[in-house]
Amino acid sequence: MMKKIITLLLILVVFLVACQSAPASPTEASSAEADPDQIGEDAPSTELPPLPEVSPTPATEQTGNAGEANCTVVSSQPTPGPTEQSIVPAVSEADWVHGPEDAKVTIIEYGDFQ
Repeated sequence: MMKKIITLLLILVVFLVACQSAPASPTEASSAEADPDQIGEDAPSTELPPLPEVSPTPATEQTGNAGEANCTVVSSQPTPGPTEQSIVPAVSEADWVHGPEDAKVTIIEYGDFQ
């Protein structure tokens, strides 16, 4: 019985330590309130170093049709919108069918027969 209580208390302590918030980092309030005339040479500089010069890269020529975009929108939803292709192919004559052709619901089962 004592083992169970000690184990339960140990789990509770580990849980409470894991849920504890991180300690606050110390801030330097004295440097923010310092008089600008009294700042010495050891104070951090607020000036940023100059940025390096960047030369623009030349544009490359496009191959193929420049005016046409070649992309296809595919939906992961079973019923795609008007501009999307379905990820499930439509029922064709090659599919095995059981039941009437004008059924209200069509169930397509994909399987790997090995």
